[in-house]
Amino acid sequence: TYTVTEIEDNGFFQTNNLRTVSIPASVTSIGNSAFENCGNLLEVDMGVNVISIGTSAFKECRKLQSILIPSGVTTIADNCFESCERLNEIIISANVTSIGNSAFQNVQTVDKLIFMGCGNNGNIGIATNTFQNCNPVHVEVLCPNGLKFDGSYQNVFGSEAKIHTPCGSAS
Repeated sequence: TYTVTEIEDNGFFQTNNLRTVSIPASVTSIGNSAFENCGNLLEVDMGVNVISIGTSAFKECRKLQSILIPSGVTTIADNCFESCERLNEIIISANVTSIGNSAFQNVQTVDKLIFMGCGNNGNIGIATNTFQNCNPVHVEVLCPNGLKFDGSYQNVFGSEAKIHTPCGSAS
C-alpha cells in the first residue's frame, strides 16, 4: 500500500478530462502547476491536511466554481488561481497570512470572497494586484480586529466591492 502525501509539480498539468478532484487527508502539499490549465475541472475538495499550495497550482482552471482554502494553509502562492474565470466563491481560512501576486487575478465572476478570520491579528500580506480584474461583488471579513493591509479596500478589491466586516473594522 502506498500513501500519497503530495501532488508533485505539474502532476496533472493540462489534464482536460478531470472534472472533480478530491484530495485525500494524507496529502499535505500541492506542487507548482499541479492542476494548471485543467480546462474542465469544476470542483476541488482540497483536503483537510493541505498546508502548502504551490505557484500556479490551479491557474487557468477556467471552469472551477468555488474553492475553500484549508486551515493549515498560511500562504496562497503567486498565480495560484489566476484566470479561473468561473470561480464564484472563494473562502479563505483563518490562518492565511499572505496572498501572493496575481493569486486571483482575472477571476471575473466572484460573487463571494470570504475571509474566515485572520491570523497574525488581522495582518495579512495581500499584493496590490492579487485581485486585479476580479472585482468581487461581496467581500466578507470575519476577523475580530478587521483586516489590515497596505492601501484601501477599493484598491485591493475594486470599486464595486461591498465590504462587510461584522466582527471588526475596515483598515
